[in-house]
Amino acid sequence: MAKRSNPQQRGSLKRVLLIFLALVLVLVIGVVAFVGYELSKINQLDAEQYLVDDTDTEDEETGSDTISEGILEWGEANVVTQVEGVCNILLIGVDSRSEDDTGRSDSMILLSINTNTEQISLVSLLRDTYVQIPDYQNNRINAAYRYGGTELLDDTIELNYGIQIDYNVQIDFNGFVDVIDTLGGVDIELTEAEVNYLSGGEDGEYEVYLRGGVSTDLAVGMNHLDGATALDYARIRKIDSDFKRTARQRKLITAVFEEMKGESILSLLQVYDAIAGNLATDMTSTQIISIAASAYMIADAGLNSYSLPQDGMYANHTIRGMDVLVMNDWDEVRTTLYDWLYSDPDEADGSASSGDLAAESGALAAE
Repeated sequence: MAKRSNPQQRGSLKRVLLIFLALVLVLVIGVVAFVGYELSKINQLDAEQYLVDDTDTEDEETGSDTISEGILEWGEANVVTQVEGVCNILLIGVDSRSEDDTGRSDSMILLSINTNTEQISLVSLLRDTYVQIPDYQNNRINAAYRYGGTELLDDTIELNYGIQIDYNVQIDFNGFVDVIDTLGGVDIELTEAEVNYLSGGEDGEYEVYLRGGVSTDLAVGMNHLDGATALDYARIRKIDSDFKRTARQRKLITAVFEEMKGESILSLLQVYDAIAGNLATDMTSTQIISIAASAYMIADAGLNSYSLPQDGMYANHTIRGMDVLVMNDWDEVRTTLYDWLYSDPDEADGSASSGDLAAESGALAAE
């Protein structure tokens, strides 16, 4: 005959179980409260928050026009409204160098997280690219942000590049100084021209913003940069072009990303504290957690780095006195971008026709 437990034993077991459940509940509530508190440090991005009322600026500049607006061809964008497993986040870089400076939206990097192909991609959209801006005169792409904030910029990208922007994150690049210093610096390979620039130039002709003055201990090749030096590295443009500048920004983001992959949870929390106040986003806390978890799961794949336009895709022109980049074939641009973001890298060759792209976009949107 089986031995039966007495009521006193059953009561003790029940109390232990209730205490355990209470402790678990307290722990869960504590974790949720902690996460909520930490995420509250990120500013909420309002569509009008950084809108500057200067729509008349930069439209009338000196220089003779080299192309007629009437002969430009835009092709036909077919916006992918939703692709399950892919999240496109627009990183809008501003460069606030003083408390009175609201920042310039002169850096636009598309961060695409594709859990279907387990790829994370960074795509720089060059700020001088000449685009159609809904309800406004055609202009440089960075004018869209000035005219209508993130909402108009997103609409402009969707109209011209044929992809959907799911979320926006505004980043003050000054925040990278503390992040990189928290990580103990990052390794960046420098060219001779970059070393010369960061050292102030042979005759001091370059104005750099390093805390404590110019760097004098840099050499051609791999260097371990602190936050201030890394930020000035990302700002370099005078020695070459905006193409190279955006490449440096992606290179720096990639270096930070790779450094963070090997850090402990405690170190990552310190990194987060260093940059949270320099971020503003239209994502909710739940969305941030979900997207971060998705990115973490495929982080070992590394980052793909691209830039649009690529060589051969554009021509330099002057329109209404503005020096701009005019795309030769917008359908080719859309096809290339689509391959980068949505196709398996081993299969994407950028050779799909615009008709195939439109059909595939429609099929994905319907899923």
